Amino acid sequence: METQPTPTGAPTTASMRASPFPLQPSKRPTRPSTLTDSTQALATGSPNDYLPEDNNDTNLCSGRPISGVTALHNGTVVVFRGHYFWVLDANRSPGPARGITETWGIPSPIDTVFTRCQCEGKTYFIKGKNYWRFGNDVMDQGYPKPISAGFDKLAGKVTAALSVPATRKRRESVYFFKTGGLVQKYTYKPSSACSRRVPNRVYLVKTRFARQADDGLGKEINIKLKWRGFPTIVTSAVSIPSPRQPDGYDYYIFSRTKYYKIKLDEEKPTLATPLTVPSQQNSANSWFNCP
Repeated sequence: METQPTPTGAPTTASMRASPFPLQPSKRPTRPSTLTDSTQALATGSPNDYLPEDNNDTNLCSGRPISGVTALHNGTVVVFRGHYFWVLDANRSPGPARGITETWGIPSPIDTVFTRCQCEGKTYFIKGKNYWRFGNDVMDQGYPKPISAGFDKLAGKVTAALSVPATRKRRESVYFFKTGGLVQKYTYKPSSACSRRVPNRVYLVKTRFARQADDGLGKEINIKLKWRGFPTIVTSAVSIPSPRQPDGYDYYIFSRTKYYKIKLDEEKPTLATPLTVPSQQNSANSWFNCP
C-alpha cells in the first residue's frame, strides 16, 4: 500500500499564486527519451496505460503522464499528477509542486478533473466511484457523491473529461473518456441559473438551442470503431478559454506523453493536430513549456 507524503506548509487554494511550496523538483527537468508513437496512441492498451509512473514525483517536466489538467473559473490553469499539482503561469510554465490533499482536502492521486464552461465554472474532481465539486476554490457541501448519482448512472473508470460550452446550436456537455478506449457524452439540462456568463469567460451563452438528443448520459462509444483517427488512450483533457474561437475555447487531449489539439466537428471531437505530426512538436512537455 502506497504511503502518501505529507508536505509541510501546504498553501490554501486562495494563496496558490503567491505562497511558496517547500518541495522542489528532485532532479533537473528532462524531456522523455521516447514518446508513444501513432500506433500506440490508437491502441486501447491496458489499465496501466492510464496511470502515472510515480505518484511522488515533484517534477512536472520529468516526462511522466499527468492525471488531469483544468482551467479554473478565474482562468488559472492547474495540472495534477500523483499526489501533487502545479499552477501554470501565463506562459504555461509550471510553478512548484503542491500537495493535493493538503490544499484541496481530497484524497490523492485523483483520476481526473474538469471545470464546467458555464454554471459558475464549478470544478469537479473524480476518483474511483466518487466525485467532489468546488465553487470558487471551496468544496461544496455534501461531497463526495457517487458519480453514478451525479451523472445519470455513469459507470466505469473515468480517465479524462472534456468540458464543452453551450452555444445557440448545442447544450453544455462533458465527454467522459474511460479505460478500454471508451467515451460517453453527458449533456446538461438547460437551467436559467447556469445560462449566465461565467466571469473571465469570453463567450456569452444564448438561451435558445437547436433541436438535439435528450439530456443526460449518452450511449457508450468505442473510440477505435466510431472515432477513427482519434487516440483511444486519453489520459487528460482540458478546455482553455480563448477569445479567438467562436465558442470561446481551445480544446486539448493528452494521450500519455503526447497532446493533441481538438476541434468540435458536428458535435464530435476530432483532431486538429494530426497523428503524423513529429513527436517533438506535440509532447506534453512542450505544452507545459518545460525547459
